[in-house]
This record gives sequence, structure tokens and C-alpha cells, in this order.
Amino acid sequence: MNKSIIILCVILLVGVVGLGCLPSKPAATPSVSVKDTEQDAEISKVKSSITTLDEGKASKSSVNDLSDRVSKLSQGASPDLSGYYKKAEVDAAIVTAVNNAIANLKNEKPWATSSSSSTPSQTGSVIFSTLPASIPQILSDSSASAQSSYYTMKITNNSSQWQYVKPIINLNLASSYSSTVINEIRIVMSSGSCNLVGTADKDFIGKSNSIAYDGDNSIFSVSPPVNTSATSMVVMPIGGCNDTGEFRVGAGQTIDVLIQITSFGTVDTRIWNISNSISTRSL
Repeated sequence: MNKSIIILCVILLVGVVGLGCLPSKPAATPSVSVKDTEQDAEISKVKSSITTLDEGKASKSSVNDLSDRVSKLSQGASPDLSGYYKKAEVDAAIVTAVNNAIANLKNEKPWATSSSSSTPSQTGSVIFSTLPASIPQILSDSSASAQSSYYTMKITNNSSQWQYVKPIINLNLASSYSSTVINEIRIVMSSGSCNLVGTADKDFIGKSNSIAYDGDNSIFSVSPPVNTSATSMVVMPIGGCNDTGEFRVGAGQTIDVLIQITSFGTVDTRIWNISNSISTRSL
């Protein structure tokens, strides 16, 4: 009987152990419907849009600041334009100034015409002007280096023929000055290939003091002669270039002649006025 009891206990023990070794039942997987999946996707999109709007929206303080700026601009006063000219006013002022300048130039006539051996054509004659129009005075003294004068003579040939032109320099003492002895004067006239240079002084030996020389060539006549007391002097080219001291100007053409007066020596310090004229002849 003891044996039977033992066998029964063994059988019961095996059954208990066997049941404990059996695998556990797997948990049931919840089922998800297609509708739930679609709803989750749409909710995700809405959340993303809300996040984007939150990041991009302006703060309330920024909006208020912008509103204040717009309000100030709309309420601001218009700029004061009283000190400015309109374009039409500027254009009108320019036209008026140009017309006045032309009228003044015609009235002042800063040029002169000269007699000619030929009859001028109907289109005009030979005229000239200087730049500057009013030539400054020149100072002379015993050192012959007190002052120099430089200016340009513009010669225009309005005739239908070639013209030979001689520029003439006139020197006259300024008012309140008495006569003085002229010791020396140097003249230069230059235009392109024609250059005239001459110096007259009291030290020329065997030559007339009424002529300014360039080496051994007579270039300018000087009247009255150097080393003579005078209140005026006339200087005119007589040699060089085409051997007559003349500048050639074609029909309807204009040339510029640079004129220089230097080394003007006188016994006493004097101030002189400078004026010009021309002498012309046709071919």
C-alpha cells in the first residue's frame, strides 16, 4: 500500500510540473480600423499647420508698433518745398540767361572790324575778339620784368576769300601817368605753324630802334622808337611767317593767335592799358 501511495504522489507531481512548463497564451492584438488611421493622419496635419501659424504670426507688440508708425506718417506735415525750383522754372531761367548774355554781347561788341583792300562779301568781313575780352593792364619798370601779359586773339574770316591778317597791339599809359622812356619790349605772336618773336631794346647797334629783331630778321615795327619818351606805343608785325608778318585765314575760317607782351622796360614804373586792332588784305 505504501508503494501505491508513492506511485500516486509521483503521478500528481509530474502533472503539476508539466502544467507549469506549458507556454502562456499570447495577448490578443487590438484591431485598428482604416478610419482610425485616416483620422490620425488628418489630426497630425492640423497640428503641423497650427505650429507653422504660431511661428509666422507677428507679436501683438509688433503689430501695434507698425500701426503707430503708419499713423504718424499719415498725420505728418507735407515737406516745405518753398526753397526749391520746379523744372519748368529752371528751364525758363536758363533760356532767359542765355538770351540776356547774347543781347549783352551784341551791345558791348567786344570786337572790331578793319578796313581791307578788298570789298567784303555779303556774308561779312574779317572780325576779331580777345580772350579775355577786357585785357588786364600791364606794369612796366626799370627791371623789364615787372609783369607780363598773355591773351588770345580770335580772328574770323567771314568773307568768301582768303585773308592776310596782321594783329596790332596798342599800349597807352593809364590816366594820371606822365610819359616815360621805353627801354625794351618783347613781343610774341603764335598760331600753329606761324610764330613771330621779336625783342627791341636800346642796346641794338647799327639797327633802327623802331624795329624789334629776332636775330638779324626784322619782326615787329615799334612806334615810337625804343629809347624814346612816350605815352603810347604801337607794335605791328612786319616780317616772319610769309615774310610779311601776316597770318593767313581761309574763307569762313577762324584762327587763334596767342599774344604775349614781356620784358617791358621803362625808366619809370608805369601802368599801361592794352588794346588791339587788325590790318587785313585779301589774296
